[in-house]
Amino acid sequence: MKKTITSKGRTWELLNSIWMLWTLTVGFFNYISFFYIAYRVKQKKWTVWGIIYSIPFIAFIISSEALSSDHWLYNFIMIIYFIMWIVSIFHAFKVRAEYLLRLEAYGSVANKERERLRKEIAKEYANEKNQSEVKVEKQVSSQTVIEPVDINLATEQQLAEIPSLGLILAKKAMAKREEIGSFQSIEHFGDQIGLKPHVLERVKPYLKVSQTVRKSSNAESQTGRIVDF
Repeated sequence: MKKTITSKGRTWELLNSIWMLWTLTVGFFNYISFFYIAYRVKQKKWTVWGIIYSIPFIAFIISSEALSSDHWLYNFIMIIYFIMWIVSIFHAFKVRAEYLLRLEAYGSVANKERERLRKEIAKEYANEKNQSEVKVEKQVSSQTVIEPVDINLATEQQLAEIPSLGLILAKKAMAKREEIGSFQSIEHFGDQIGLKPHVLERVKPYLKVSQTVRKSSNAESQTGRIVDF
């Protein structure tokens, strides 16, 4: 049994030798065979041979249109074309082994390059995913770690920095606090500055009420009752 040229096996070699049919059959397209194998394995030398074998074909097409079939130049071109066709057949058989070996090696390199590229792409997307996860974790941590401000001790700037409040409501809260002395609860705070229920729910995590102020306020109210009594 004849030994195969490559490690791919006889079937693979036969399938990758079909290009020779362009040379073996009619011969009009023998140059295509060499253009094809040059493209598959990136070999300029076979591209050059493809150009050389295409010249007699082009000359034959031109002469068949411009010259009569009994003209000496037409017959000369036909002889040259026939000779080049025979030469291309022998040439195709000669380069077949080299082509198959180059194709096998080129395919192996291409597979390694594709595998390397696949790993790089996977690593790139994995890094992007990790970065996005880190960003999400930072956002979650920044949202979960909240330092509430005391509505009875906070400055106007501290209240203005609370999400959903802003400078206008902060000014209003400061004016109300000066007017009534202190806020008794967060709900009392929201009611005094006119916060809607859903807005109040959003700002609750950012607020707290000083117990000391609340006791002081209760004491003042008790004193007021004694005086009134």
